Amino acid sequence: MINKKLIVLVLSCIMAFSLVGCSEMLTTTEDLITKAREEIMVADAETMEVQLAVKYVEDDKALMWFITGNEYQMHRYFPMVFDVMGAEEYVFVQCHKAMERGEDIAVFQWHGGYSFLVNNPKCKTIQITGDMGSITQVKILEGEYPFYYYYEQLPQEYIFLDAEGNQIQ
Repeated sequence: MINKKLIVLVLSCIMAFSLVGCSEMLTTTEDLITKAREEIMVADAETMEVQLAVKYVEDDKALMWFITGNEYQMHRYFPMVFDVMGAEEYVFVQCHKAMERGEDIAVFQWHGGYSFLVNNPKCKTIQITGDMGSITQVKILEGEYPFYYYYEQLPQEYIFLDAEGNQIQ
């Protein structure tokens, strides 16, 4: 005689294992944007303009930055993490909220470092102070917006500078 609890346990395990691997495979930019619309918690996400700004792949993880809004709406920036399953094949992991660091400038701590997204044409330089006091200056050329930079460590400090070297608030 088979125990009913054992049958329920076996059936539960079969159901749980059958769901493994059923994650939605995303292969096109349109797939990624559709997923971003589902995950980003903003009013009118279904109708708001959403664009994929950056796709940064490191090992088996991808960090993708999405921008919501258009020329008449405020922009918001959302970093989303995906598992890389193959060439141009991704599975959604998690949506995050970026830290806003000025108008159209956002950062996100990821994978042991800092991810910077600059969509403000007034910003011409990201100045990063490293753990030993070293300074890295990342220049942004005209026409490179949105600009992406990944700093592989946790910085002591970072600031954003305009063309004259003044800090952007």
